[in-house]
Amino acid sequence: MIETLNFSSINFAKGSNDIPEADKGLLKQAAEQLKKSPADTRIQIDGYTDNDGDDDANQKLSERRAAAVRNQLVSYGVPAAMLSAKGYGEANSKASNDTPEGRFENRRIEYKVATGNTTAEKVAPETR
Repeated sequence: MIETLNFSSINFAKGSNDIPEADKGLLKQAAEQLKKSPADTRIQIDGYTDNDGDDDANQKLSERRAAAVRNQLVSYGVPAAMLSAKGYGEANSKASNDTPEGRFENRRIEYKVATGNTTAEKVAPETR
């Protein structure tokens, strides 16, 4: 069974894997929801960057972003075994990288959620 989680996506500042303070409250709310999920729930946290900079650096930054969100959720009590983190660099742009707004939208986190024997599929988190 695929479960849709209704919490906002996190958009990072350029070159940063620091979770914005405003988003920590949203993550805390998400953690409360996740802690109520069935024990077999698995969530993959996917990190992305815009296309500014070196491909290798963007890949590493996206991995750090996903890990930062995973670690924050664990700090709020979500079982670590439920969560995995993966970085995709600048792949799969959600918006055009030609504008500052588009680049901001591409510096994001997305989630793949699966419960039971279902394969994880992309869940589109709400945007602000």
